[in-house]
Amino acid sequence: MHRAAEFDVDLLASRCGAAIAAGRDLWSWVWRPQKDRLLKAWDDTENDPLAGQSEIFLGTASIGGATQGLIGCRQRLLLPCRGPNIGPKALEDFALDAFLAGAHWHTAGGRPAGFTIRRLLALAGDNLERNFSPGEAGRPADWRSLDQTRPWVAFSIEIHDFHVRVGALRKYIRQVAFVLQHKDFLKIEREGECSGGARWRATFGYSFIPYAPLKTPFGFGPGKFGAALKTYAFALMDDGTVCIDMHFLASPRCAKVLELGRNVPDPVFGSLDMLARATFGAFDAQKRKDRLEALMLGIHCRVHHALIENAAQRLCPKFSATTPV
Repeated sequence: MHRAAEFDVDLLASRCGAAIAAGRDLWSWVWRPQKDRLLKAWDDTENDPLAGQSEIFLGTASIGGATQGLIGCRQRLLLPCRGPNIGPKALEDFALDAFLAGAHWHTAGGRPAGFTIRRLLALAGDNLERNFSPGEAGRPADWRSLDQTRPWVAFSIEIHDFHVRVGALRKYIRQVAFVLQHKDFLKIEREGECSGGARWRATFGYSFIPYAPLKTPFGFGPGKFGAALKTYAFALMDDGTVCIDMHFLASPRCAKVLELGRNVPDPVFGSLDMLARATFGAFDAQKRKDRLEALMLGIHCRVHHALIENAAQRLCPKFSATTPV
């Protein structure tokens, strides 16, 4: 697990306000009809125990009153849960409290997987809390507990499933995201308020704090986003199935793939730009940049697909007799 000595809590606290403001702008984006350009889409219904679709897209967003580029991904996964024991209250308790609190496990080979979460800060009235009980320290707050007197909680997520593929090999790279859950990043729609074939839905999420104390070779990722938001929507459908929709939004778009040092140009995007100039624009650098950004968002999709597979294993046997995934 990451240690307190690895980061500056005071610096982290000073950046929470920016994360809240940017998160609100992106939260509004999720709820408004948007025009975006599809970069990549794939359908996992044939080879996946969770029937699902994923897509990566480009768009624009207004952040702090300024319009800027945005890249994001949408994922929809259907959990193999069905039966009379699934109800809105049970699903609400799981989604808003237990889901991320228990989102860590070990693979058959003993490798940590999922998320390791550490609660770091919470605003309670005029006080900034930094110390938490053992029962609170390793999990986010229940989203329903956030209110005017306790509006937000900041926590870190160590992402164990982040990896890049080199041929048949996988290289796991340590990633820690610092994020903030806020009372404004929650919407519960009850029966009669839902659309899209659902009879109950809870949408919740967290914004990313612009803080990256761990050195990585990547120029785009946790702590290096200008603004970013992750949302999860758990829905109980009319036919009794459970549907999970996820959004990830980051703005502005990626400016560099690799960050190798101060004043060192990105060898990836820099090389593409050089080719475009050398060919007087005949080489389409932006098209290649789009593809590279799609590859990076594909890693995000794989990480969160694994997270939902684990949620299905925890949720479905509890409520139905379906075979665990």
